[in-house]
Amino acid sequence: MLHDHLYVFILQQTVQIWPNAFSIRSLRCNVASFLARATGAVMSISPVCFLKGTRIWTPHGERKVEDLRINDLVVTSSGEAKPIQWVWGRRFERQYGQKWPEEIAPIRVAPSALAPNTPHRELFLSRYHCLYLDGVLIPVVDLLNSSTITRGSAEDLREIEYFHFKLERHSVIYAEGAACETLRAVTAVNSDIVEFEEYRRLYGESSLPDEPAAPMLGYNGGRARLRGRIRSAVSHVIDVRSKLEIVRDELRERARCGG
Repeated sequence: MLHDHLYVFILQQTVQIWPNAFSIRSLRCNVASFLARATGAVMSISPVCFLKGTRIWTPHGERKVEDLRINDLVVTSSGEAKPIQWVWGRRFERQYGQKWPEEIAPIRVAPSALAPNTPHRELFLSRYHCLYLDGVLIPVVDLLNSSTITRGSAEDLREIEYFHFKLERHSVIYAEGAACETLRAVTAVNSDIVEFEEYRRLYGESSLPDEPAAPMLGYNGGRARLRGRIRSAVSHVIDVRSKLEIVRDELRERARCGG
């Protein structure tokens, strides 16, 4: 994924044990310690994640992401059901008076923001989670439009909990009816130490990230985003927009016209 800022933070592990011999591990991080370590840090842990409660399409209907287990099947864009190889959770907590940093706060995709009845409920994703649109994968943060794709209002929440899962290969699955990516890899770079060691215990040394399920587009920093906004602004005179900008502008126009 593409990141504007990179951070390192230490997480306190909590464990939830489930009755079917597989477990989901959940890591807890206090926002104050996250921000304190973020000030001078140079690396980040920002995997693609679904907010707790997000419903994923399975052969038996929609299930909440936090209820999924290793070897459970999810429906992919090919129409085939594929087993989950890995599931992991991460919980962030904040103290009274603290604000959620943009790196943690979810992004909200409103019902029908992408197409009629897509998603069919509000969809909340971590900022670098990719949506699959018009044959490409685009981080949701690069599709913000101040209307139907916005930074979620989480100020009434003391905790934010995310879950991500990986199949054997990088895939497109359906969350609240919208096509989204799965996790590409569990590596020492994109995961915390506890997750990486647990994954390595189960599957051995992790290899390179999976080949993307589709071309991945995104901005590498704020200046690139600004240039993209400028290209969109002058497109009525000369259209030099990238595919990302065309998709984003179409979604903005859809929002303006009320879907």
